[in-house]
Amino acid sequence: MAEITDLETAGEHQLTKDITFDAPGTAYLEASVGTGSLHGTTILQPRPTSDPNDPLNWSFSRKSLNFAIASFFTMLVFALIDIGPVIWQDFEDLLHIPYPQLNNQYAVNCVSLGLGSIILVPLALKFGRRPVYLLTAVVVLLTTIWQAVLRDLANMMAAQVFNGIACAVGWTLVPITITDLFYIHQRGRANSVYQLLSSTGVFLAPVAAGYIADGQGWPWIYWWSAIFVAVNLLLFIFAFEETKFSIPTIAGSGMRTLATARNTETVNASDVLKRIKPASSGQPTPAQETFIEPSGADFGISYSIPLKTYRQRMALFTTTAGPPGQFMQNIYRPLQILVTIPAVAYVTVQYSSALVWFAVVATTQSEYLALPPYNFGTTGIGLLNLPPFIGSVLGCVWGGPVSDWSIKFFARRNEGVYEPEMRLYISLVPGLIGPAGLFLYGYSVSEGLPWIFPCLGSGLYGFSMAALIPIALTYLTDSYHKILGTALIGVSFVQYMCATIIVFALDPWISSMGLYSTFTAIGCLALGCNLLCFPMIIFGKKWRISCKEQYKKMSSTQLDERGV
Repeated sequence: MAEITDLETAGEHQLTKDITFDAPGTAYLEASVGTGSLHGTTILQPRPTSDPNDPLNWSFSRKSLNFAIASFFTMLVFALIDIGPVIWQDFEDLLHIPYPQLNNQYAVNCVSLGLGSIILVPLALKFGRRPVYLLTAVVVLLTTIWQAVLRDLANMMAAQVFNGIACAVGWTLVPITITDLFYIHQRGRANSVYQLLSSTGVFLAPVAAGYIADGQGWPWIYWWSAIFVAVNLLLFIFAFEETKFSIPTIAGSGMRTLATARNTETVNASDVLKRIKPASSGQPTPAQETFIEPSGADFGISYSIPLKTYRQRMALFTTTAGPPGQFMQNIYRPLQILVTIPAVAYVTVQYSSALVWFAVVATTQSEYLALPPYNFGTTGIGLLNLPPFIGSVLGCVWGGPVSDWSIKFFARRNEGVYEPEMRLYISLVPGLIGPAGLFLYGYSVSEGLPWIFPCLGSGLYGFSMAALIPIALTYLTDSYHKILGTALIGVSFVQYMCATIIVFALDPWISSMGLYSTFTAIGCLALGCNLLCFPMIIFGKKWRISCKEQYKKMSSTQLDERGV
């Protein structure tokens, strides 16, 4: 549970007025309780039910196990996506596949990742998270074995198609799982852990792949990957619980139901203060946490509701009833959301920018740093991923714990009211550091500077990417959590289409402009994308208010009854 910091002045800054929340995502998050109180108060959002089977009510260890299994799978799929360029030199020398064709198969994988997001998220919303995780784990296992035994370009292309579709689960479904399990004030840290494991797969797996390829031969990077995926599959089968939860609506069941999405929600300050639940009895200390149950009707968990058995928790399907047309809406509606809701468009730009420029760095370092004056071999190319990994670890701290702390800091200075745009205040620092890293990387490689300079540049970009992605993702989650799954389809599809275009166009672009000029243009584009946080901070709430009717309509037709 996130630490609750003290208020500046004891007994002051109380909840003193009733506030009408007329924008999706606006919520009470922090309050000072009682005169002379020195401890902060966290208000649980979204609202949990009284059902002990509700994933929001699970114990920390139970949540952590589920999250760890899904996050471990994320690390593996990102590793499989990014270990390929490390052994391109072997593919060219041993299989006689030229670099342009290897670039093309990387682009094919990006296309497949985009298509996978369109397919997998609607299935997860309709049938539950568990069957989609199981299906994709099986496909990833089979395609990993396939890549270990292939010896020609045709099989390589085909394997990338199926592998990419299945690996899309790492980009799209894990963020939904985070929303299933965690409250608003916990999501920044959860998303940063998710980003850290993603970065581990992206940056550390190629390091290991370089050593394995040199010591055991390149096929063994896929054999070892297959072993880990098989272990993860067993964990999914026997230990991963379904996190999809439908709000019970049957009268007399003893369960508390929650209101569906509303245009506005008026919160009475005195009612909020009455619902304070101290962390322990007796005189509170500054270090103690206090929680407010957002609904006062049925306080706490109802233990009269039986816990599900192990077999029930491991059920293969958790289906939401609905006509076929409702399912089809979740396939075409993402693009509608993308062009009509500014927050979704903003997050799409941030995600696409982060992925595209990383793909450029990854492919150019595999090709150009294998040439004079660097002459890196397979192991050396793999080790080049250490600097961006170190940067990404620091970036995850910035985008996670620092982000969670910052929103409480700003909410306390806003009568305890949280606005999702508060997440974006701290995005300026990584937004400036990332383009600087791209400028440094491109200049140093083009001029043949010592290897420490391109490593420093990629490390700076790694920090920026790892900080901006969880900030943007959590902003989207907090603003439009009821349509998150549908929104992520559009986000993922566009980002991978952009990556595909860039990978195909990169060689002609560099041939036309030169490496230095290309990276100068890339750095400027990255800076422009990152500075879009300013209009979102200034106008974000107004745009959320203007989109509230559309949001209400879309959330009412979601396959997932809770609306993630």
